[in-house]
Amino acid sequence: MKTHILLLDEKAETRRTIKFLLKISGHRVTEFLNHEEAVNWIANARKTPLSFDLLLVNYLDTNAQTSTLVELFNSLGKTVPIVLLTHTATETYSSTHIESFRNRAGYFFCTPEVLIETVNAVVDKSAQ
Repeated sequence: MKTHILLLDEKAETRRTIKFLLKISGHRVTEFLNHEEAVNWIANARKTPLSFDLLLVNYLDTNAQTSTLVELFNSLGKTVPIVLLTHTATETYSSTHIESFRNRAGYFFCTPEVLIETVNAVVDKSAQ
């Protein structure tokens, strides 16, 4: 069965590229334009048998968004990994963002160059 990845990225071109790379690597992808769409979908996942294996986020612009996602994932009752795609974690995300994810199991940072490698490693680790 294919791994189901939720992809959150505001830029359509970047989303298309990432989705393409993930699909040719054998993953199923559901994409979201913004934080609100992702939160609504994830919230509904608690009520229905929707399943997903990983959330890939290209950028969250406020700490409130980060906290909301972490809280939603915690409420699902299982640890779902979150991968933050960034050029360098310390340049793109504030220390508050980073701490928010460090306090949660299953967070990962990666650069575009190692996106597929990181996603595959996280999925493999989660499956164990």
